[in-house]
Amino acid sequence: MDTTTNLKPEDIDELRKKWYWFLIIGIICLIGGIFSLYQPFFATLTVEILTAWIFVVSGIANVIQAFQAGQKGKGWMIASGVLLILLGTVLILRPSEGIVSLTLVVAALLLFYGVMQIFYAYHLRPSRGWGWLFFSGIISGLLGIIIFAQIDILAGIALGTFLAINLIMNGTMLILTSFAIKKL
Repeated sequence: MDTTTNLKPEDIDELRKKWYWFLIIGIICLIGGIFSLYQPFFATLTVEILTAWIFVVSGIANVIQAFQAGQKGKGWMIASGVLLILLGTVLILRPSEGIVSLTLVVAALLLFYGVMQIFYAYHLRPSRGWGWLFFSGIISGLLGIIIFAQIDILAGIALGTFLAINLIMNGTMLILTSFAIKKL
């Protein structure tokens, strides 16, 4: 299957010249993923701190945007900005509680998405591939339940482990993509 048909020849040439950036970023992701796998608590703490600062910066941006926007919705934008700033500040000042809170949110999302995938798979049941969606829903739901049931043990490592898996998968994909681009 040819996936380059939508690319112009000059786009392909440009990609081919920069193939090594995909390789470099992939290697960095892979190293970060391996480190996160061996130091899941440190990776979890990093996720918590980055999330906290993202909330603070987003909140500041919301407040600034509110004053640059017209009158409609200004109060809601300021209120949401202030709430984001407060949430981020609490996470910065109380990282241990932040780790537990964020892990509980991830567990709830996994459980919710797992249930939704199972229901969606059930509705797609006569269609091809519905079983994979059902299987994914079961796995997501089980992960959510396991995290809820073992929150005292898993809070310090769950987010870091998920980060590690994500970085390893993305790093591998980027490295393989770099070689594919080089061959274009």
